[in-house]
Order: sequence, then C-alpha cells, then structure tokens
Amino acid sequence: MATLGIDFGTSNTAAGIAVDGTPQLIALEAEAQTLPTAVFFDFEAKEMRIGAAASDALLAGSEGRYMRGLKSLLGTRLMRERRVLLGERLDFIDIVARFLARVKSQAEAA
Repeated sequence: MATLGIDFGTSNTAAGIAVDGTPQLIALEAEAQTLPTAVFFDFEAKEMRIGAAASDALLAGSEGRYMRGLKSLLGTRLMRERRVLLGERLDFIDIVARFLARVKSQAEAA
C-alpha cells in the first residue's frame, strides 16, 4: 500500500509516496520534484493554473489574478476574506484547498 504526503511550502510544494516504507519524491511537473506554490486565475481561459503554469501565465501577460504565499495566510483572519474569481466567491481556504486537490491529483497521476 502506498501513502501520499504533500509538503505545502511557502515558496514550493512537493509530494512523495512511501511504498513498503521506502519514501520517494514524485515529479509533479516537467520532471521537477517541486512546483512553485502559486495560483493564477486566468480570466480569459476561465481556469485556475498552478505551479510553473501559473507563473508562466503571469509572465505572458495573461489577464487574471496571481497569488503566491498562500501558506502565510493560514491561521489569520485573512483566510476568510472572499474574492470573486472566475465567477465564484472564494475565500483563501477554498483557494488553498483547490491548490492542494490539484497537487494530489497530479501526484496520483504521476
């Protein structure tokens, strides 16, 4: 049985599995074992991008909302502040949950 662990870092996020007690990191994107802890809500494509794709969208000048440092908001009152993103009212807890769900999905697909 495999166990998945996620390291949700301020700057980068990593995922690993333990198979029969032996840990190993998973390549989450483009053979990299970490991805930037970044989210980009692309207003034109109407989708949420994470990791390097989020940073790439920002640098390409796509219209949207870029977020980093989400971990620094954990445990603060700001976590409950809501923003309208892609037609939904989301608080930062929702955004972090969606980020982690996407990381989990990518790790399981690897």
